[in-house]
Amino acid sequence: MILLRRLVVLSAFCLPATLQGQKPALAQADWDRWRSISGAALTNDGRWAAYSIAPLVGDGELVLRSTSGPTEYRIARGYLGRPNNVPGGLRPRAANPEDEPAGPGVAPAQLTADSKYALVLTYPTQAEFDRVARDRRRAATVQNRADLALVRLADGNVTTIQRVRSFRLPRYSGAWVAYVVADSAPADSSARPAGGGAPAAPAARPATPRRRFGTALVLRNLATGGEERIADVLDFAFDDSAKVFAYAVVSRASDKDGAYVRNLSTGATTTLLSGKGDYTQIALDRAASQIAFVSNRDEFGKDNATFTLYHASIREGVAKPAVTASALSGRRLVEGANVAFTRAGNAIVLGIAPPLVDTLPADSLVNKSVFDLWHYKDATLQPAQRLSAARDRNRSFQAIYHVATKKLVRLANDSMPQVSISDDGRIALANTRERYMIEQMWGDGGTDVYVIDAVTGTAKLVREKITGNAQLSTNAKYAAFFDNGKWFTYNVATGRTTEVTAAVKGVSFARETHDTPSPAPAWGIAGWTKDDRSMLVYDRWDIWEIDPTGVRAPVMVTDSMGRKGGVTLRLAMGGGGFGFGGHGMKG
Repeated sequence: MILLRRLVVLSAFCLPATLQGQKPALAQADWDRWRSISGAALTNDGRWAAYSIAPLVGDGELVLRSTSGPTEYRIARGYLGRPNNVPGGLRPRAANPEDEPAGPGVAPAQLTADSKYALVLTYPTQAEFDRVARDRRRAATVQNRADLALVRLADGNVTTIQRVRSFRLPRYSGAWVAYVVADSAPADSSARPAGGGAPAAPAARPATPRRRFGTALVLRNLATGGEERIADVLDFAFDDSAKVFAYAVVSRASDKDGAYVRNLSTGATTTLLSGKGDYTQIALDRAASQIAFVSNRDEFGKDNATFTLYHASIREGVAKPAVTASALSGRRLVEGANVAFTRAGNAIVLGIAPPLVDTLPADSLVNKSVFDLWHYKDATLQPAQRLSAARDRNRSFQAIYHVATKKLVRLANDSMPQVSISDDGRIALANTRERYMIEQMWGDGGTDVYVIDAVTGTAKLVREKITGNAQLSTNAKYAAFFDNGKWFTYNVATGRTTEVTAAVKGVSFARETHDTPSPAPAWGIAGWTKDDRSMLVYDRWDIWEIDPTGVRAPVMVTDSMGRKGGVTLRLAMGGGGFGFGGHGMKG
């Protein structure tokens, strides 16, 4: 009997943990199923919320939900949660590289400016991927396949257009969409998507760069469903209000090469420039009165043919050279010059590249030996240098061309690789970590902030080694920056720096949830009020109105509703869009 009791007790201790009331340990398969929301946005009329929801690994869907009732539409998006096992990952690709979400995530849906449609790319299901996983050719076909879903918000009707590579909507018009079809891919797979953005950098620069040809583009009227197909389009752009549509053609039939602009009301097309050559980087100003692009037409066929920036008045319809090789002081315009007008339309922003590296000497060890050349003052480790080598070879620095004075001013350089430019093109701001690249390998590093006169190119140091980053106010009266948990403003006119959150006690503007051994970043800036009178700043829950001069006391405009309810309140931007990826609501 005693032995029997001992066996019973022993068997109780040997029961599985699940039978003793304990939860099973989590495994990889469990968190692969966890779903998260991304790409949240509201329509401009506020009546619909849109977001994508997907597991870490598996099929996802687009959710369109009415903000005033129970109506909800769900559109299957296919295999969104793909394992990120290689640099760059296997996520669905956004229409434009600049629209690709940072880190794990999916390309968001786009909402038309008139709040009538939601557009999103959908992909094959995980089951389809798994079926072809062992067949490289079939796997590549499935992996690169996407369809375009057009959802009418009034009734949830879905129109599916098969095999679409990318699409673009005008910013303030819901009348049109342009999409690139996938049935006639360009000869060079590294080509820049017709929606804009720079191509993925090749592993090594070929001796003679391959020419990139355009592909078929469809211009669709969303109201009528009518479509027009345009062949061999390499790049294209709407103006914000969809008055005109500009596009560049690069064709194997070279008599079609050129830059064109179409009046969307009349359908009339004007040839801005034509002739055998490469045409790209189409840009329109907001008023639909000017156009800019780059072309190597005049030197086409020569080794290392240089590009010229062309500018045209749409009313006149003739493109003229604006920036030629002779104006670049040994530097050069490249195909990926990232041309854009300032918001005011008075200047053109573009990228200028360093001179080409000399040809390799005859006794070079290239392709004969593999070696690493390292110096103890290298700012990045050797493996990182390898990954970024192609990008570094093809980098360019921002410059600005003032249309009225025809003056070109270089703004960025090796010490300040990136700048942001004011709407009127008169002020630029640089955040640079170049001085601290070695230090940040073992420490936190820092950021230097400069304000640049974009008319003269003169740079002025605002603050050294801040923990955050700076940004210009809407009218460029101030530069706001976050440093060691505090917000500061710099008055561009007077040169005065002011701490503007000192009066707020008991509230953290730094992310108190930050859990890595580095300075906590700011929760962020929501925006600026009219004429830069106030800036709107986030804490964890609420939004504050801050006087950039530091005179008026800060005011919590959300009246602690977020903190009291445990709800994060953030300024929601409308979903009408340019390109493919509006960032939507932050939070």
